[in-house]
Amino acid sequence: MDDIIKYCSVDILLEYVRTWDYANKGHGWYLFVPKSKCKTLVQRLFDICLVCKGAIILCSIVIEKSEFTLNLLNQKLTEWCCTEANVINCGLSKLKKFIRPVRYKNENNRPCAHADENWVIARLINELKKLDCQVKFVRFYIQYYGCNEFVENFNTKLTLWLKSDTNEENFCSSTSFKIGSVKIRAHTNDNWLATRLLDQLLKVSESRLSAVHRYIKKYGSDKFVKILNRKLTEWLQSRENLIHCKLNVLYELVRPTSFRIENRIIGASTNDNCLTEILIDQFLKPEVCTIWKEQSYIKKFGNDDFIRYFNKKFTEQLQLHANVKNCKWVVIFELVRPSSYRIKSGEIGATTKDNWLTQRLISELVSPDAKLVLFVIKEFGSKQFVNDFNTNLTIWLQSVENVNKSKWDLLFQTINQTAGTLETGDIKFLQLTVG
Repeated sequence: MDDIIKYCSVDILLEYVRTWDYANKGHGWYLFVPKSKCKTLVQRLFDICLVCKGAIILCSIVIEKSEFTLNLLNQKLTEWCCTEANVINCGLSKLKKFIRPVRYKNENNRPCAHADENWVIARLINELKKLDCQVKFVRFYIQYYGCNEFVENFNTKLTLWLKSDTNEENFCSSTSFKIGSVKIRAHTNDNWLATRLLDQLLKVSESRLSAVHRYIKKYGSDKFVKILNRKLTEWLQSRENLIHCKLNVLYELVRPTSFRIENRIIGASTNDNCLTEILIDQFLKPEVCTIWKEQSYIKKFGNDDFIRYFNKKFTEQLQLHANVKNCKWVVIFELVRPSSYRIKSGEIGATTKDNWLTQRLISELVSPDAKLVLFVIKEFGSKQFVNDFNTNLTIWLQSVENVNKSKWDLLFQTINQTAGTLETGDIKFLQLTVG
């Protein structure tokens, strides 16, 4: 029997081996281990616990409702946990499955080993040091298995560890945040914590950015938010930092110089010239699909002076033919106007040379947005612009290839017979010759 217990597979042990006091002896075929052989069984189960991640479930099935065998196994596991190195260096699976603080009461009929709580706390803090640490598990473990005294001891040791400026982690709170008696938290230096959070803000995804916002809102005082904003402002003094700043960070945290940041709001102002350059660069990218974020940002945070300055710089960029020719149609439709158009105060937009804009509008006649071309001309074009457009359109349509490429419903709206009449300012053309 000893050899069977020692060397059978885990599957066979789980399926067929039971203790001498197993309650359901009349059901199924089992090898029942007598009381005298339970130490051999416990040794095998102990070995399984040290190597198998699902060991506790397996062991619980084998020794189901056998208080005698369970006590033997727990004693064996506790002896293993009497060595500090075993606890501090154990794999996370052992901490999850059977290692518990001394004051934990085991009431679930599962294998359980009690270990010195200082060693357990050291192991949990070691987990927090890892780049891929399982913070949620650490929090769960402390809340589920730790009493109030254990939580307070953990907080004290975590705070001591955080005295180093390289150790801010997910449980940190600002020094001004009050920690309740059973909250899992630790204080650290506000400047160190602000530096760490700023580092996270500047490199994380949108979801993590929201998490940092929630963290600061929950734990940061007015003083702490001011420290963070000051550090962010210092970081933004570098043109290189601002240029390479992620767009989601810029839209969430960076503001024009005229914008007033209210108390407890995370944000910093920066040089308007550099900020304008970044926004215009987004408008002129050939791959841009939408500009609503940039438009919303300018309208929400920019005053009339900022918008006026932005429009001026944008107009300067549109003095380059390549920018008018290559930017996305959505930018032309939303923001680019003929030279005679007067952009109202507070309106985002820029003017460009009529000839270049006319060429771009005509090029869109073969696109799905062809109808919008007529809207742009009617809405923003002067009579002179419309007449010039008609002249250029007539020339363009002298090519049968261009006529064939144009949308039929657009042709129907714009083309007159050769003998037709044309009123000044109408979007029509005269003397079409095809073929």
